[in-house]
Amino acid sequence: MENLGIDYKLLIAQIVNFLLFFFIFKKYIAKPFFQFLQAEKKKEQEKEAILQKAAKMEEENTQREKEWKTAARKDKEKMMEDVKEQGTKVKEEMMVQAKKEASEYVEKAKKQIKEERMALNKEMKERTLDLSLYLVDKALKNYLTDDVKKGLTEYILKNSSKDIGNI
Repeated sequence: MENLGIDYKLLIAQIVNFLLFFFIFKKYIAKPFFQFLQAEKKKEQEKEAILQKAAKMEEENTQREKEWKTAARKDKEKMMEDVKEQGTKVKEEMMVQAKKEASEYVEKAKKQIKEERMALNKEMKERTLDLSLYLVDKALKNYLTDDVKKGLTEYILKNSSKDIGNI
């Protein structure tokens, strides 16, 4: 084989070198490299698990947020209905109060009108009497005596209070 250019010593040395290289590569390079790859793979799986967990949590949070918004909207609508009901009640109370006050004002006005009418009637009676007495005194002054004037005045006063009361 030496004719072929193969040297056994060199071949054995190369085989020994290859076996040493293979053993060193396997023990010190390949094994840590595979451990590193497995660790990276495990980290990647953990990342995927964490991402899935985060996505699930985000979905749950989104669902909770929707529920909260729905609940808040319902609460808002209920509060608005309550406010409308209270507003209606207040409006009704104000209308009742306003009607009550209006009827009080009407009653006061009627009472005041009645009092003014009575005062006006009283004043008219007094003026009528004064006018009657004045007319009797001026018109019949020359024709009647003092006693007849007194009698006539008394008669007018007695009958005028009856007649004026009927007016």
